[in-house]
Amino acid sequence: DLYSKDVSVKVKASFANKCANGEYVFGQAPFGYEKSREVKNTVIVNEREAEIVRYIFSLAVQGRTSTQIARQLYEESIPTIAQMRHPERKYTEGKIHTWSANAVRNILNNRFYLGEMAYGKTVRRSVGSQSGIAVPREEWKVIRNHHEALISEEIYERVSTFQPVDSAKRKNAAKQKGEKHPLAGKLY
Repeated sequence: DLYSKDVSVKVKASFANKCANGEYVFGQAPFGYEKSREVKNTVIVNEREAEIVRYIFSLAVQGRTSTQIARQLYEESIPTIAQMRHPERKYTEGKIHTWSANAVRNILNNRFYLGEMAYGKTVRRSVGSQSGIAVPREEWKVIRNHHEALISEEIYERVSTFQPVDSAKRKNAAKQKGEKHPLAGKLY
């Protein structure tokens, strides 16, 4: 058990060091980017996807909501993220899938498009735990000018004011998801 915990601590430390050195060691890159095949642990712009991301931001600058943008993307038959990333899958053949307002909102609220990489957003409850505890945004570790930006700071600021985030709903959802009664699953 001690050996397992020791290995876990070392792996986390290695991960944190790579992030601090500016390496992108996460799973898949955000829509609009891809992992570089030449330089390990770096991201580069995927122009086909980046064009859609810029278009989404341009629609948001015009004052459209995420729902209106999602509807327009569908009407213009613009492929969804899944269709762009996995064209070989059967469910994408000949069908245009609906963009969700949530997917659009996630793009519009992602500071990665400004060239920033943030890490340290969650911490594990304990060694071996699969669930994490959200860290306040002020405590995130952010590397500015980490990669090529797709939009400017000015556009991001204009767009973020148009996309209302219902904080009460988020807090409720987080409370329901994260907090369980201490006797849940033990007492019947």
